[in-house]
Amino acid sequence: MRRLLLFPALALMSHASALGIGDAAPDLKFETLVKGRTVALDKGLHVVDFWASWSEPSQNSIPKLSQLAKKFKGKIDVTGISVGEMGDDPLAQVKKFVADMGSKMDYNVAYDGKEEASGKAWMQAAKQHQLPTSFLVRDGLVIWIGKSDEGLDKAVETAVDGKFDLEASKAKYAADQAKVAAAEAEAKKKIEEFQKLFQPVMDAMQEGNIEDALDEIDKLEKSRPDYKPQLIGPRFSILAGTGNPKLVDFAKRLVADDLKDNADALNSLAWAIVDPKSQIPKPNFDAALILAKRAAEASKMKDGMILDTLALCLFKTGDKAKALEYQTKAVELAKTDKRVDAETMKDMQDRLEQFKKAKSSV
Repeated sequence: MRRLLLFPALALMSHASALGIGDAAPDLKFETLVKGRTVALDKGLHVVDFWASWSEPSQNSIPKLSQLAKKFKGKIDVTGISVGEMGDDPLAQVKKFVADMGSKMDYNVAYDGKEEASGKAWMQAAKQHQLPTSFLVRDGLVIWIGKSDEGLDKAVETAVDGKFDLEASKAKYAADQAKVAAAEAEAKKKIEEFQKLFQPVMDAMQEGNIEDALDEIDKLEKSRPDYKPQLIGPRFSILAGTGNPKLVDFAKRLVADDLKDNADALNSLAWAIVDPKSQIPKPNFDAALILAKRAAEASKMKDGMILDTLALCLFKTGDKAKALEYQTKAVELAKTDKRVDAETMKDMQDRLEQFKKAKSSV
């Protein structure tokens, strides 16, 4: 897993659902059963939970699902299906994650596979886009959809006791979907408005007038401060991509104001500059170091991937001793970080060896 450059964004999804409360549950089709057994959903009570090894909310929900499976043992079956995995060998990654979890993940676990048959039949059909998401199934019918920490316990308990109100569940789900639809409509409106306001920036960029584009961003920020978060990405891309020295001042602004306590966003920006695979022609490592230092501080020096970024920034700016110090710590932290896949771990260890050789040659 690598750093994702995330900014406040307006995402749209269709609210029309092809799978809802009261509908027949799709078949469970997946590539590999990792733990436990395959179940048939046509009889009995089942929880089908979609998760990913890199998803922190998924990781937090796993012990709760295990407790649920233990509490109602013999009365429900719980099956977790891994979807959206990253890396070169996602199956191996899932197997390792499940093995590391041990008894903390005490229910059936499957890996959906690259085709994501179950993900499409369940998550996509129900227009669910967040992990984890759980489906409660009774005798082949979906009777509840939601997050495992947002009412699943109560839904299972009432279903086990024979007191589950299907009509009430339908009504609540319909109300939730209506809220989603309203939010989507508002999001679409804001996107259209932003695109119209941002057009002068695009026009200037297409004409190759970089300074004019930056001026237009300044004007938009002043006239519509509510769009300031959305303008961070474009301004950064223009400054970083063109090698503009103003990137250093912008980095100072971000760490002091806009993204001061957003370690992940600061880290993503720094990594975009120092990433060995970066396509930036003239990377500004001084700006990257400013961003990475604050990201490390904001994460209390406890995030291995963020320290990995900081170490590389230090190395690029000439501080080989500090680079080695932080890379050593980064690798140690990464060893116990379930977000770190094998590919990322290898990259970090390779950098550690690189920094050791560089320091010894000084």
